[in-house]
Amino acid sequence: MEIVIIIFLVVCVIWLARKWWNRAKESDEVALADAWRVVLSDPNYKERRPLEERKHTVEGQAVTFSEAARETSQS
Repeated sequence: MEIVIIIFLVVCVIWLARKWWNRAKESDEVALADAWRVVLSDPNYKERRPLEERKHTVEGQAVTFSEAARETSQS
């Protein structure tokens, strides 16, 4: 009888974990779809896209340089 209870509990835990995983996955997909809808509905998207890409590139370089400077100053 104990084995049936243990199996039932394991099945319940697996079911809850799977339900939680699917809910998290669906919420990520919904958020991504909403973001794309906002981006693609923007009439100035084509003009602003190169500027945004450049901004992200420059921010990435700034982070890299600041980390290198921090490592140099700590040595």
